[in-house]
Amino acid sequence: MVNVLEKQVSVGLFGLGNVGTGIVKALDGHHDLIRKRSGFNVRLKTICVKNLKKAREVNTAKYRVTANSGHILDDPEISVVIEAMGGIEPARAFIMEALEKGKHVVTANKALISKHGQELFELAARNGVNLAFEASVCGSIPIIKSIRESFVANSISSIYGIVNGTTNFILTRMVNDGKSYESALEEAQQRGFAEADPSFDVGGKDAAQKIAILSMLAFNTPVDPDTVYTEGIQDLVSEDIKFAQAWGYVIKLIALARKADGEGIDVRVHPMLVPKAHPLANINGELNSVYLIGDLVDGQMFSGKGAGPLPTASAMISDVIDVMKSAALIRNFNSLPLVDINNLEFSYYVRFPVIDQPGVLCRIAKVLATDGVSIAELVQPTGNETVPIIIRTHKAKERAMRHAFDEINRLPIVKKGAVMIRIQE
Repeated sequence: MVNVLEKQVSVGLFGLGNVGTGIVKALDGHHDLIRKRSGFNVRLKTICVKNLKKAREVNTAKYRVTANSGHILDDPEISVVIEAMGGIEPARAFIMEALEKGKHVVTANKALISKHGQELFELAARNGVNLAFEASVCGSIPIIKSIRESFVANSISSIYGIVNGTTNFILTRMVNDGKSYESALEEAQQRGFAEADPSFDVGGKDAAQKIAILSMLAFNTPVDPDTVYTEGIQDLVSEDIKFAQAWGYVIKLIALARKADGEGIDVRVHPMLVPKAHPLANINGELNSVYLIGDLVDGQMFSGKGAGPLPTASAMISDVIDVMKSAALIRNFNSLPLVDINNLEFSYYVRFPVIDQPGVLCRIAKVLATDGVSIAELVQPTGNETVPIIIRTHKAKERAMRHAFDEINRLPIVKKGAVMIRIQE
């Protein structure tokens, strides 16, 4: 029996790669569940792909599969377009045309939203439709919906966490199994958690795009991911993991956005020594987790699978229901400046590989003192010709610490491979 109150929703899908395949599987396998829970009969009608001859993991016989974008964009019956292509173009062009033609759009494209979100939101508003992007950050974790809806009455002071599963998997293996960075990366690649070229993930760029989106939501300010201060994990070695643990910390790649003193916002991505007692220290493997602080709710943490075809499909199908319910999206933006990291204060963990000879400690300590950086703790393990000097500092300005670090690196007694990591207080 047909429910007369049930609303019919015809969907067009761009892209049938991993994410697109996950969407087809989820809509096929959970059609009745979605209908009963939401009151919407969501029907995938047309799939647009680049290569019609490519073998697919799913049976597409009941759908119209085409290489012609017009079969979706010009079809008046299709009210929701799902973009699962990735990249900037032609995804941006297809989304813009869909919005201009009065179709709602759902996407997981973090590169596109972080770079062109404001333009697309304004276009959606002018045409009376919605653009939803829950899956663009942390896959199935409903952090975007939570900021937009659950915490709408909160003034958010900070939002930070582990938003890249590849780097978290690598660091977890280095901590739990004592693996080197290279060995942990190789395992991540073998298990499908890292690309053949992992630089986008391990260099922090993926996390920078995601925190740019979260910053836009939390502070209503567009942030260009290319302007986010970004460091990756590729220079970390097993010694850093070991000494961090000895001092009560775990190293994590943290993406952070917070209100700074004054009018600006502080947005950055880099490794941090996280206290073992902090909830983020226990987020392991490929999992993601975001910690949000609001003035009404205090600290709230969200954890779960941050990637993968099915978790991503779960978030995107939820967005399909949301846009049909006309869930409000961002309309008006502020323009807050980004804070210069050089003006911030941190405590630091630093490691210098040095030639083992008399006077080394004195020379390093003198440079630090000249820049006003005070040593809180120092360890010099025994070794052969080259040994590490491990230092934990008291709080110091980033500008001063960076200058001292660079000066020490130029000393002839210091070998390549020095590392500086900020400590989360």
